[in-house]
Amino acid sequence: MSLSRDLLFLIRQFCKDENLHKTAHMLEQETSFYFDMNYFEELVLSGNWSEVEAYLSSFTTPDSNEYSIKMYFEIRKQKFLEALDRQDLALALDILLKDLKCFASSNEHLYKEMAWLLTMEDFRKHHSLSTYGDIISARRRVMDEVKALLEANPHFRRKIKLPNMETTRLRRLINQSLNWQHSQCGRSECVPQINSLLFDHKFVTSEAIKDSTNAFRIFSRMPVDKVVSQTNVPVQSQNLDVNCPEDLPGKVERFGSINGETELWDVRSEIDYNQNPKISVNRVLWSPDGSIFGVAYSKQIVQLYCYHATGNYIEKQLEIDAHLGGVHDLAFSSPYDQILVITCGEDKLIKVWDSMTGSKQYICEGHGAPVYSLCAHLKEDIHFVFSTSTNGEIKAWMFDNDNTGPRVALDAPGHSCMRMAYSADGKRLFSCGTNEDGDSYLVEWEDTEGFITQSYDGLSKSSAAIVQFSTCRNRFLVAGDEHLLKFWDMDNVNILVSLDADGGLPAKPYVCFNKEGTLLAVFADDSKIKILANDIGTQLLQTLPSGSVDSTGRPCRSSGKDDQNMKCLGISELNNQLSTKEYAKPTQVSQCKSLRLTAEFKTNRICRLLYTNAGNGILALAADGIHLFWKWPGNGYNNYGQATTNRPPCLWHPKTGSVMVNDLNNDPYQIVSPCFALSKNDSYLVSASGGMVSLFNIVNFEKVRRCLLPPPTATCMAFYPLDNNLVAIGMDDSTVLIYNVRDSELMNRLSGHLKRVSGLAFSNSLKVLVSAAVDSQIIVWDTIAWEKKKSISMQISVGWWLPSETSETVIQFHKDQLHFLAIHETQLAMYESRSLDRIRQWNTRDFCARISSGTFSCDNQLVFVVMRDGIVMILSALDLSPKFRIDPSAYLPPSSGHHVYPVVIAAHPQKSNQFALGLSNGDVIVVEPHESEGKWTILPPFHNGPRNRIIID
Repeated sequence: MSLSRDLLFLIRQFCKDENLHKTAHMLEQETSFYFDMNYFEELVLSGNWSEVEAYLSSFTTPDSNEYSIKMYFEIRKQKFLEALDRQDLALALDILLKDLKCFASSNEHLYKEMAWLLTMEDFRKHHSLSTYGDIISARRRVMDEVKALLEANPHFRRKIKLPNMETTRLRRLINQSLNWQHSQCGRSECVPQINSLLFDHKFVTSEAIKDSTNAFRIFSRMPVDKVVSQTNVPVQSQNLDVNCPEDLPGKVERFGSINGETELWDVRSEIDYNQNPKISVNRVLWSPDGSIFGVAYSKQIVQLYCYHATGNYIEKQLEIDAHLGGVHDLAFSSPYDQILVITCGEDKLIKVWDSMTGSKQYICEGHGAPVYSLCAHLKEDIHFVFSTSTNGEIKAWMFDNDNTGPRVALDAPGHSCMRMAYSADGKRLFSCGTNEDGDSYLVEWEDTEGFITQSYDGLSKSSAAIVQFSTCRNRFLVAGDEHLLKFWDMDNVNILVSLDADGGLPAKPYVCFNKEGTLLAVFADDSKIKILANDIGTQLLQTLPSGSVDSTGRPCRSSGKDDQNMKCLGISELNNQLSTKEYAKPTQVSQCKSLRLTAEFKTNRICRLLYTNAGNGILALAADGIHLFWKWPGNGYNNYGQATTNRPPCLWHPKTGSVMVNDLNNDPYQIVSPCFALSKNDSYLVSASGGMVSLFNIVNFEKVRRCLLPPPTATCMAFYPLDNNLVAIGMDDSTVLIYNVRDSELMNRLSGHLKRVSGLAFSNSLKVLVSAAVDSQIIVWDTIAWEKKKSISMQISVGWWLPSETSETVIQFHKDQLHFLAIHETQLAMYESRSLDRIRQWNTRDFCARISSGTFSCDNQLVFVVMRDGIVMILSALDLSPKFRIDPSAYLPPSSGHHVYPVVIAAHPQKSNQFALGLSNGDVIVVEPHESEGKWTILPPFHNGPRNRIIID
């Protein structure tokens, strides 16, 4: 029975690979060999109760044991309550009399209680159902209970976990069987013709078919046209010496030049980015003979340049309008003694061009997503090219005119977006990439049957960017990961050595060896490239005073025409042309007035802070779930009741003495992100602190409603500008809920993020919602259809700083509603909302602390940023250049102590120079410039008097 069970698993895997999901589930039900928990959960969460019971009944019945009884009861009870919630009393009665009747004998009192619910207008008023919440959260609770019962139920033992199987295992077994049959037929040296799998293979005496597709025995998806040759899987070698080999151009003692310095090379392009600010370079690649190189751009263009070795200069040869949208990659091949350039792009197509005339030779169609990378190769005198797409498809193509489509179709490991590359001798094939879940893979493929022979260890998980790699001769692999260069020996899955290249590397740097393996080019921060070298490479670099290196490692003298010359390093990538502008630390220190707001009771850390839309009050949310609300009354000193440092506000509370307090999450291991949002009319506050979401009336502090019982928990919120009843709520399960707080109704659930959502902002004019997550991914949603329009990941590259587990990205729209500011602990970045192009950036590279919080001033002329060391930076919103710096000693009371620091900052909605700070000790400080200046000014050079501060105790 064991082998029969294994065969069922293989058949199920085959059905899944072929997208025959319904067939796979029918097989599970008819044989009861495997219970698909994910499929069952989908049925429960969608409320498909008839299918839920049909699937479950294939494995157990309501009277099988106590676990099964409890499972069926929970499922049918939820179906009964949902009918009541829809006011469908007839259906609820039918469920009670038919589905729940069988449980009455074991608990008659409970059955009568459920019957009593039919007489109630709202079953939530029953004491046992007061925390029922909405349907989605209720279904999730039911699924959690049922899942625990399934895992404990002996009927499901060994049925809820899949055995470890390599991908496409059934196809591999068939290939091996055909190989064995062919080896026994007596004519194994010939290529057989296989027309069926229903009969044993016997040699056909006719002449073997000589078809060029024979080259694509590699990765053959269906072994009908060809039988792969028998090969031995390479045996993994023993652990290598941890010392870095001397011939590896990454040895720590041999960086850059002989004195240990790292060589830096500027990369320049002929494209005028001032006239084309949205164009960036996606790929630069030399042809195999080093005579030409191509540049692929983000806006449909490919340029080819010719290198003249005799005159030592480059000349533009062609510009091709290649694809609709960006060109992601290019490759070169010479199938008919002519150099062809192959391109792929956003339009899901692969195109082949004559490199001399620019004429189109072939078009390859078949990918279901944008094509990400290309790998051209020559094997047994057959030229072909691999292509990979962003959804993890691998396909292979030949240069012919029969339009037979791809000769190979496989899935990348983990459905990752990846690149492929051969070793220098063309005998070993590798790939490296990252999937949507952030898991990265570096693997070697078996070159004939199409399975993975070994997977290399050491790459990080939860990556926000795609890991890039390169091969060195026939021995080394390198990948850029976690701000490091990680090296492997090709014959050992363990990391050989990791280097930081003297720091200054982005999280996932691009890497590329030169052809001889003596130099390694690495992308660094600030649009720089670092060159690492071994001894031979060091000697080569000493001959290059200011020139460049071609694809073979030969020195090239600069032509002196910097505006027309690209200094070529033979690297595999050029990063985005948008670089971070360098600014020195501001030396101006501005004077200020500050006012400490006090409360009658002590709270702890202020997590969230905002002004009322009228500008006459400040709301603060502390970590203990308590809300503080200060209001400035209108009087002779303050006619409009605006927030000011000249007069203290009143801590507002109703006569009843009520306090607005959120439900808390008592799980000490869960990361809680308190959040709140204020309605446009300053009347209602939606808030959460790890527990249920609460709706408060600001006038009387009444808790009007509670909803969305965790898990998941709310992490950020934003009111929909066109309807005060709708709120966008970011959750810690990576979803965004569009929720009607008046009716307690879930209107939509937006899925697209991979990590906890940390920022939300609406644009009225563009009718979009922008969301951001803790992994720095930003998504733009259409607020008409509530569909995903575009996404991007922020480029987190600040030297040795890695984003922490609690790193948050906050979004705030500019008043023009066309641009938004993304605030991360490592940087500020301004984006264009439609294209998600980053138009300016400021990072914390030159500072000793990270960003704690940031916000636009009300007129959007300034950006206020508070650092974790207490320094407040005031930047120009035009170019994000720092203008003023306020030290914490200027606004913190002397009694605060060194352990107190600002957590959050908020800007006044009418006064462009006023902001408030929420502190780690529960205090709130209002800060603004002196009235004599009315705006932020430079501190006079000889100022010895005391600073002006008002403290109300």
